[in-house]
Amino acid sequence: MNSNSGSKQIGIEVKLTDRCNERCFHCVNIDGGEEGSDIDHELFTRRLRELDGGSGGLGWKVKEVRMTGGEPLLNIRGATEIARCCSSIGVPCGINTNGSLLTDETAGLLRGQGVRIVKISLDTLDWETLRLMRGARASLGRTLEGLRIAVAAGFEVIARHTLTALNRDELLSCYRYAVESGATGFQV
Repeated sequence: MNSNSGSKQIGIEVKLTDRCNERCFHCVNIDGGEEGSDIDHELFTRRLRELDGGSGGLGWKVKEVRMTGGEPLLNIRGATEIARCCSSIGVPCGINTNGSLLTDETAGLLRGQGVRIVKISLDTLDWETLRLMRGARASLGRTLEGLRIAVAAGFEVIARHTLTALNRDELLSCYRYAVESGATGFQV
């Protein structure tokens, strides 16, 4: 409970989809594959408005909504609708992504709907290590391009590094790359 405001605050992490374009061995969503399901974003936004409006006497204030997945950019319609809802009720909104599907168009769309924070997985700078960690379809070039696009679009960009036995020697090089690329944070 925040003693200054007198209300309880809650951060919400919402899984937009089970689907993913990569097969990360460390991910809890590895079973979703390409045929997983998407969230009912219309129901979620209705409930978010009710919760934020104090419906039911819950007394909670939503401080942030973070969109995750699978790969949340595979449900871009859900992402933009949830971001639009968050923006309309004054709740900060962010998205966690592997970065490989982020394009200038998608970044502009998300930014235009109010997304302010983008967390991008930066686990390695080595092609082979990336394929071992994320599967054969993973692309280091697309991930690094996604990071560049997010920074250029003006998001607060946080590079996320999942430390494993495969990439433990790359922590410092990934950190340096993130800083040099313009990321505002690095999370391990």
